[in-house]
Amino acid sequence: MAENSNNERRRFDRVDVSGTVKITAPISISSNQGDFYGILVNISIGGMGVELNEKLQLQSIHVFSFTLNHKYEIKLKGQVKWFLQKDKAYLHGIEFTKIGFFTKLKLKKYLNESLSS
Repeated sequence: MAENSNNERRRFDRVDVSGTVKITAPISISSNQGDFYGILVNISIGGMGVELNEKLQLQSIHVFSFTLNHKYEIKLKGQVKWFLQKDKAYLHGIEFTKIGFFTKLKLKKYLNESLSS
């Protein structure tokens, strides 16, 4: 099992959030085909923490869809960098691999609003 070091250095500030995330796993990963739903724990401009009942494979790439503050619809691709088992759930560290221009603008706006409040 991969672990998240307490000494981890983040390149970007993370904002704690509470929301549901829809994860569409790529068809090439047979053990993780289909749609999964989890909880978005935190987010930054470079990645996010997602809690799921399922364990996603390290280095696998997925499409994530979620809404922040009921107004910013976000859809992007991310790669699983680490996971940590918490009771019957798994916390995953996701690094964004593909984020569109307008999606990045919405995410930056949300983060700026959250960090300044």
